[in-house]
Amino acid sequence: MLVVRSLLVVSLLLAPLLAQGGALRGPSTAPAGGTITVQVASNDPSIEVLVVGTGQCQSVPVGPGKTTSVPVPNVPPGSVLLLMVGKPGRRSYLVVEIVTP
Repeated sequence: MLVVRSLLVVSLLLAPLLAQGGALRGPSTAPAGGTITVQVASNDPSIEVLVVGTGQCQSVPVGPGKTTSVPVPNVPPGSVLLLMVGKPGRRSYLVVEIVTP
């Protein structure tokens, strides 16, 4: 229940920022322990990956083709990853829900 509430809160807070065709493009779900491919439309050198509710954060460099593989932490299904690029004030977000592999 707490995870569902966290996802709802994140979705409501970021809804205005999650328009299709933003600076980040990728899947909305991912298997725990897997990887996802993310396209970055901006010139940002890295993607910040935050596991919502844990404070666990990592930076993943963006490849030369503006496509990068992001490792998905081995967290319980229903957890939420928040991927971010950009500086405060012009930041873009992608919300990814973790599912059973």
